[in-house]
Amino acid sequence: MFLGLDLEYWLVNHPTIRNFSWIQGKTLGSSPLFLCFTILSYLFTTYILPNRIPLPSIPAQIMKPILALHNISLLLLSFIMALGCLLSSFYHAPHLHWIICLPPHTEPTGPLFFWAYIFYLSKILEFMDTLLIILTNSIQRLTFLHVYHHSTVVVMCYVWLQTSQTLFPAVLFTNASVHVLMYAYYLSCALGVRPRWKKVVTNVQIMQFYSSFVVLGVMLFYHFTGSGCSGVWGWIFNVVFYASLLALFVDFHKKSYGASASSKKNLVGANKPSKPFFHSNHTHNSNRHLFVTVRCRVRQYHPHASGVAHHRVALGSCVQNSSMSQYMLSFLSSMGSGVFTAFSAAAIPGKHSSTPAMS
Repeated sequence: MFLGLDLEYWLVNHPTIRNFSWIQGKTLGSSPLFLCFTILSYLFTTYILPNRIPLPSIPAQIMKPILALHNISLLLLSFIMALGCLLSSFYHAPHLHWIICLPPHTEPTGPLFFWAYIFYLSKILEFMDTLLIILTNSIQRLTFLHVYHHSTVVVMCYVWLQTSQTLFPAVLFTNASVHVLMYAYYLSCALGVRPRWKKVVTNVQIMQFYSSFVVLGVMLFYHFTGSGCSGVWGWIFNVVFYASLLALFVDFHKKSYGASASSKKNLVGANKPSKPFFHSNHTHNSNRHLFVTVRCRVRQYHPHASGVAHHRVALGSCVQNSSMSQYMLSFLSSMGSGVFTAFSAAAIPGKHSSTPAMS
């Protein structure tokens, strides 16, 4: 009993949960056509629709409660899914090793598969993450990692149900638990409180992929030393998917946190004399289009009457992403224009995502 509720009944033995059965073509969302249509609609909405239809600017006072409601809903749903899967594993599964290895030809019925089905539907609901990013005019936050993860994880969940895939209870519990932490972070941000444990969220996201490969080794041991495990072929897809996500999250981690040491070095030498970033031969009139939008000191030098302007940007107390700085310098060198736009995550919200990547 928890707060007067019989959790075993409501999360395991309720008739709707206990009698659940995944039947392709009959269960809502179980047809391959539905899966393809859902993913293609998501990609269309993400990449094509915003470029075709100008989106209205929604006031912050309206978006703030919408973002808060969205995040708290997914936080609670993730917690319920994790708890439901855990209780189903203890109370319903005949043996605990079913968490690692389902017997061959296991039918996709009962509480464990019910929570796998809810998890599958929740991944479609999480498409709202992307829609809200678009509505807040933060298109630059739609990285390849974000879109790739959201669109492909739906396929993974479908394969779970369609093949009665082994090991899905462990993956479901781990991922749902991570999402509780992640959506707690997003909820805090939506309420205007920026937690200081963003890096912790990203580290936990990465650790879940490492642990998946460890548990996969245990599952393969059961498979080859016993009578086999159900849906093992589906793990070919999972291994490729997890490996790609691990690589993308590690890359995200390096770009987000790996430049801390170099940023400190830049701060130490910020006020030292240095060569100008570039020399422009444009006239003084063209140099009026030079905009610097970073929170740091900017010094412009316009010597003598030759019309040649030397521009130096002192970073001062400004902290920039090193990879973005390299990109901007490369761009300026190739274009040779008099327009230089530098920006930081502190000055322009959303350009450098202040939130951890989604998993």
